[in-house]
Amino acid sequence: MKPLMAAFCLAGLAAPSSAQAFSDPGRFALPALEGGGGGRQFTGAPGDGFGCGVCHEGGPEPVVAIAWRNLTNDAPVESALPRTFIPGATYNLTLSWPPDRGSHALQMELMDDLGRSPPVTLPPAAEANPASRCDEVGSAPPAFYAHDLGFRRVVGVLDCGASEVSLSFTAPPTKSLTFALGVVLSNSAGDSQGDGVLEVRHELRAEGTPLAGCSLSAAGGSIPSVPWACLALVAGRHLRRRHSKRKATYAVVSSTDTRSSPRNSR
Repeated sequence: MKPLMAAFCLAGLAAPSSAQAFSDPGRFALPALEGGGGGRQFTGAPGDGFGCGVCHEGGPEPVVAIAWRNLTNDAPVESALPRTFIPGATYNLTLSWPPDRGSHALQMELMDDLGRSPPVTLPPAAEANPASRCDEVGSAPPAFYAHDLGFRRVVGVLDCGASEVSLSFTAPPTKSLTFALGVVLSNSAGDSQGDGVLEVRHELRAEGTPLAGCSLSAAGGSIPSVPWACLALVAGRHLRRRHSKRKATYAVVSSTDTRSSPRNSR
């Protein structure tokens, strides 16, 4: 475990109410040495760095079902995250998990290619269904919450016995969206060991936007010229890596024993 990761975990264990240290979103902004998250939200998003697995480990992986729907087009519900989205369309995303496996907590966020969250909305508290409330009781408070952190909106679920969370958002005019999710299935032992973790990072591309990177296509019976440029670029990078590796190897050898360097062996 890296030193920075260890600092988060050890500080959380040493803090008061350690069992709730990382389940309580109010502690995420506190310094790590005070049992907080050091300003991180542990979604695993590119701008956040760490997921729940930085501390929690050892338990069975949580099982989370996904229901995705394009509300603008009144499309059928999809049971998996899609690869594309339509800018300007409104989507609904519902996550659910079996309550009989134990208490779940989660953090998730959507962000565009500049690290900004689209407008994300949660159901009003009065309209939340029982499955999204603590202990799945209709009179209990909702387990879900939202934190606005600059351009980011992080949606979470407290580990209080809920089994579902639902949100809606309107896709912004951007080339890509990243969905990041971290789920912890607690064994209620009061520490981070024996907890199950699920971490998801999924990229969606705007419809009509080519996928990132180089790709080859034989459509129409021919291979376009652009992919050949991609191959040349990849080959050039490979040669540069080999050249850099040789220089790095020589630097290490020559710094320890100049008699064994390639230059002196000629």
